[in-house]
Amino acid sequence: MDNLKFLIEKLKQLYKKGLFHIMGSSIINKILFFIGNVFAVRFLTKAEYGAFAYADSIMAFVITLNGLGLTNGLLQFASESEYLEKRYAIKQYTLKLGIIISTVTSIFCLIVTLLFDFKINGIKWLLLIYSFYPLVYYLFKYYQVYTRAAKDNVSFSRMTNLDALIYVGVEIVGTYFWDESAIILAMYISSIIATMYGMSVTKKYDDGSRVALTKNEKKEIFKYSFLTSINTLVTNLTGFVDVFLIGVLVLDKDLIATYKVATVIPLALMFIPDAVMMFVYPYFAENKNNKEWIRENTIKLFKISFLMNVFITVSLAIGAPLIISIIWGEKYAEASGILMLLAVNYFFSATFRYNIISILSSLRKMKSVLAINIVSAVLIVIFDITLIKYMGIVGAAISSILVMVITSLALLPVIYKELKK
Repeated sequence: MDNLKFLIEKLKQLYKKGLFHIMGSSIINKILFFIGNVFAVRFLTKAEYGAFAYADSIMAFVITLNGLGLTNGLLQFASESEYLEKRYAIKQYTLKLGIIISTVTSIFCLIVTLLFDFKINGIKWLLLIYSFYPLVYYLFKYYQVYTRAAKDNVSFSRMTNLDALIYVGVEIVGTYFWDESAIILAMYISSIIATMYGMSVTKKYDDGSRVALTKNEKKEIFKYSFLTSINTLVTNLTGFVDVFLIGVLVLDKDLIATYKVATVIPLALMFIPDAVMMFVYPYFAENKNNKEWIRENTIKLFKISFLMNVFITVSLAIGAPLIISIIWGEKYAEASGILMLLAVNYFFSATFRYNIISILSSLRKMKSVLAINIVSAVLIVIFDITLIKYMGIVGAAISSILVMVITSLALLPVIYKELKK
């Protein structure tokens, strides 16, 4: 009975802190995006969806580096600060600099797209439409992160769900009546409307107090942001470089579409570690000097993640053929084998790599992570080029697993060393 009361009390505390708001919004968000994807894939031909997948894999490089990680700097340093005036100063610095960087990035994308010739038909047009999304996305992500740094979980959840709801609605209607361009249009519309909501709710965080950041503080924020952006790029590289290299090496939009479909569920399931980390990250950042707290809660996180992800991975691998058949139809039957392999990849990513990198980021221990991630980026490119050449899209999936296992094994000693301090 005492254990039950303790559990109920713990759940009440987590509810008050907003864990279930974040988890709920993440679940709703992923379900909506998943539904939108299912309809879009069924409405579009494989060639149309493959063209979008290839263009999206190219822009993923840009989006990941967009703003040079200043939203990461905002989350870290605003979470650390106890003073509203300091948070506001950090907010203004990351907003202004981020807009400048994102605008330059968008113009660069437009110019490169106009000058470059693509071997796959239809890609140039899609990338032209996509060109100014980096600026729009930065503003969306900026206000979303700011609500989280302020621990305003209700506003964070509403903004997240508003974005997903509008995106899915426009995506479904657009792909039914139009073509793959509608998916990109849906991104613009949903992000702009959600950003407007974020701008309105974050006004209440300003109490009118003002303080200026020093030159060293700005330098520290930018340095941290830049390092995390590079880490994020190489961490996420396995999520989009395989699609990109399939397009480069195979030049078959149907195969690109098949592989992209197989990645949908494993990537969607990443909402679980992402939601948990989005909730706990500010607390890890706040307690970065409390080694006992860090040690205790890191161990708890690993135990929960391991048990949960074993169940998810086994279920996904066993049910892959049925899942593909029911959701996407027989024309994507070839994707079931790829999904089985990517289920294994999900386990190592969600259990080890994602959690370790996020915790080390909250502790500002970026150099070791960066070194390991650079090696992993080199490996994924080498493995992909080699294995795709001889094994096609199966080779891309095997390449992802190999790199995820190697990276996880390399990161374990790093986090162990931090926990021993």
